[in-house]
Amino acid sequence: MAGIESETIARLLAEHGPRLLLFAQTWSKNPSDAVQEVFVNLALRSNLPENPVAWLFGATRKRALHLARGEARLARRQHLASRPEATPSPGSLESDQKLDAETALQLLPNDLREIVIARLWGGLSFEEVGKLVNLPSATAWRRYDEALDLLKHHLAQGERS
Repeated sequence: MAGIESETIARLLAEHGPRLLLFAQTWSKNPSDAVQEVFVNLALRSNLPENPVAWLFGATRKRALHLARGEARLARRQHLASRPEATPSPGSLESDQKLDAETALQLLPNDLREIVIARLWGGLSFEEVGKLVNLPSATAWRRYDEALDLLKHHLAQGERS
């Protein structure tokens, strides 16, 4: 290992791995690949980033987006090579299916979902979230608030069905 102790990496993985997986699911069908590659990159660094949690979220976002682009290319090639199967959209729910928080989170647009996950599960400040998604912190806060309103609406709709 270059310079970061294995105990530090193991602690960061135990504390933040599940949150990073949830965060990476926003873009990639293989979120564990993104998270694993980020921790490998962390292990190869000569020193710990100034804010390891913010670094982990930023690196996970970049890696998951990169994987998603590859997944999209593969899907296009497969589509051209064979007739696509009809699949239900992620937002369609059977009437007897109760909407839970995880499902409601998946119904949010990606840009809002990443803010909610980074804030709630990542514990990032709005300033850190803003840097992560390239927005002013006030805009990150407004989008977070908008996302919470949408979550409440989705959950309320799910309770009525």
